[in-house]
Amino acid sequence: ADRKPFRIFSCTAITFCIFCLLSCKVDRLGSVLRPVKKEESKVWLRKSQKTFSQPLSGGSSTLDFQSMSQPIDKYMALRDLEANDPDMFHRLLQQNTTEILPFVYTPTVGEACQRYHELGIKTRGLYLNVSDAGSILKRLQAWPRQDIKVIVVTDGERILGLGDLGAGGMGISEGKILLYSAIGGIHPSKLLPICIDVGTNNKQLLEDPKYKGLRHPRIRKDTYNSLIEEFMQATKAWRPHVFVQFEDFANHNAFVLLERYREKYPCFNDDIQGTATIGLSGLLAAMRSSGGNLSEQKFLFFGAGEAAAGIANLIVMGLMNWHGLSEAEARERCILFDSKGVVSAERKSSLQVLEL
Repeated sequence: ADRKPFRIFSCTAITFCIFCLLSCKVDRLGSVLRPVKKEESKVWLRKSQKTFSQPLSGGSSTLDFQSMSQPIDKYMALRDLEANDPDMFHRLLQQNTTEILPFVYTPTVGEACQRYHELGIKTRGLYLNVSDAGSILKRLQAWPRQDIKVIVVTDGERILGLGDLGAGGMGISEGKILLYSAIGGIHPSKLLPICIDVGTNNKQLLEDPKYKGLRHPRIRKDTYNSLIEEFMQATKAWRPHVFVQFEDFANHNAFVLLERYREKYPCFNDDIQGTATIGLSGLLAAMRSSGGNLSEQKFLFFGAGEAAAGIANLIVMGLMNWHGLSEAEARERCILFDSKGVVSAERKSSLQVLEL
């Protein structure tokens, strides 16, 4: 009864934390930054005291973090702190993760992505777009920090549950990559958020004079595929062992890109694989608690997108490997139901790769 609730901020943090600590030789954040003193943390988080080397973007020289009523104001204040005193920011984030993370990642980052160009945010990541075709490697080689270990990349088409946010998707790459330092312990200088701007189908953005992304509909098919192919080849030529996370790609691209590159490059899709890892872990914990058996269950998914398909496929793998079921038997245990009804063989032509 006296235990504090355990909060899971992202499937990425847990999945990658294990990967990076066991498989990668990376500089640890904790070995570089001195521990923040408890009273020093409280000064910044709870008192009105100047902790910035420069004024805040709004012109204020003081900050009472707790008194800010709007999450987006806290988001902007934390971005200012990161820009002006990165050591303090990352020490606070690492040691006050529960309190700070909701304002630098979900849920607040959703509004930040929607208003990315309106808020006057100074981008921390790298933008690539169609005009960079043929020179992506040079763009990567020109990045100020070359010893990059992890890339979080998006094309901005399916940001959280908000849809196509175009170049504003940079905010999700910037937010997600903070988890690698806050929870994974990777030094921020080894992390690179990227947004590949291929246009947007969001009419509101295209008509917004403040929007700074490409002002044309999204490129598709061969042009899109060749740009992503060049990007993946360039990352390998630049940093052969860099870890690439695909973030918030639309379903029709997410499944295809994962299948295309998962055996060729160190990469993964958090929305498909990370969510599946945590989903199956929760089911296994429930089986231990209830005394049930995974092979005796049937699973109904309300939705058949990246998350549902990823979890279902991992359950199938578990049933096959741990309980000796055939693939057909295992798939019979998983029922996916989307806006068009039950996913079945009759709908094969309209389904994504991982739903089959």
